[in-house]
Amino acid sequence: MKKQTLATDFDDIFFPLRENIIPFLREKYNLNLKREDFNNYNLQKVFKDKYFWQTLEKLYSFYKSKYFKQAKPLKGSIEFLTELSQYFSFPLITSRPIFLRRETKKFISDFPNGAIKSIHFSRNNFAYAGSRKTKPQICRDIGAKIILEDCLEYALQCAEEGINVILLDAPWNQTMENHPRIKRVQNFSEARDYALSLVRI
Repeated sequence: MKKQTLATDFDDIFFPLRENIIPFLREKYNLNLKREDFNNYNLQKVFKDKYFWQTLEKLYSFYKSKYFKQAKPLKGSIEFLTELSQYFSFPLITSRPIFLRRETKKFISDFPNGAIKSIHFSRNNFAYAGSRKTKPQICRDIGAKIILEDCLEYALQCAEEGINVILLDAPWNQTMENHPRIKRVQNFSEARDYALSLVRI
């Protein structure tokens, strides 16, 4: 059976961005946040920064910290790849800044069996302007009919372009009415089961 293409997001799917930035902000900026406080994908609003450069300053500092450099894959994410590798290939589509290309490659280099063989950097609607392609454009280019995502805006963009979205539930993606192409899941086990239901044999 030919493998289908299941595109995946990176931050907060495999990389524990919010999980690791919480202790970093507490230590460096005395900013005490909980996961539930990240009720908006826009980190400037979560951090309550007056200016966006203040948010960027925090992010750049985080990228240089042990909390970023020593991060481990989120629980369940590697098992998700392993269990579905028989049916899917997994290109990575991330909106993180492209200057983190080397760090992103390093992070996935230890994934089993080279599970992720390509990385695509998309346009970031929230922080990094530029002419790079959107996530649905990249999905079309690589033939991905399914994407695993946690950002509601990107999920809706993909769904409107006819791409099935597996939306991993998080505090920052709650403001959504039902969409026929978006399936909200609570964990990687549910994500696996739904992905398998989409397999065309």
